[in-house]
Amino acid sequence: AISITRDRLLPSLDGQVAWILDGRQTSTQWADWMPPADRPLPLPSLAWVLGLKNAPDFLAACEDYRALLQEMLAKVHDLDPQQMPSIKLPVAEQREVPGGSISFYRLPAAWLIRPQIAPNRGHDAKLAVLSYSPQHTARILAGEPPMAAEAPRVADAASGADKTGNWQASLPPKPLTRVTHVRPGDLMQAIEPWLLYAIRQALPDDSAEETAKIMEHLQAATRLLACWKDYESVEYREDNATISWSRSTFADRP
Repeated sequence: AISITRDRLLPSLDGQVAWILDGRQTSTQWADWMPPADRPLPLPSLAWVLGLKNAPDFLAACEDYRALLQEMLAKVHDLDPQQMPSIKLPVAEQREVPGGSISFYRLPAAWLIRPQIAPNRGHDAKLAVLSYSPQHTARILAGEPPMAAEAPRVADAASGADKTGNWQASLPPKPLTRVTHVRPGDLMQAIEPWLLYAIRQALPDDSAEETAKIMEHLQAATRLLACWKDYESVEYREDNATISWSRSTFADRP
């Protein structure tokens, strides 16, 4: 594993890393063992994005890791065939999507989880995406922005440049070491259905009045937190100093 990482994986990466949290997919029942929800539940889909210098070497490293894991499973089985079943790793299914391709693994049918959830790896010539939602990976490969393009705009203050709200046009004329954009209000709106769902499942059916009071207070709290519209920040090096700019935006919401 050390040689795979040293000789193949690390040389194939360009050092750029991104984490993208998405909640566009919804369902009222993400698994058959879940009681159906009254309203759609957003899937909190987290994607890990890696910049690539050499896509073939990255894919070869992934295959080497898979072969190594299969070899380890075989050796464990050989130690005690009576107790350790023989496990053969499944072959990933392939899907071509706009902008790249995705390899994904279907979860065992016995888990009763919706097929929209599937561990996967997507890639094109310049980046690799790891997530558990193929739809999320496909959106990233297609170049869809993870949120509306109205902001971040904190770089306007950093550079004194474009004031139109165009994030790319207003970046400082130097490489950025970190960019962050979070919409806490949208995050709270995605969490709220899950909190309401958990309350309904946790409280007994004969506690309708108590449930209504708890849900009323919860919804009031989430409406208040939803006023935190944006948190944006950039960071870059200048001479021997690290410069950071950040901004939070608050706005009334209905």
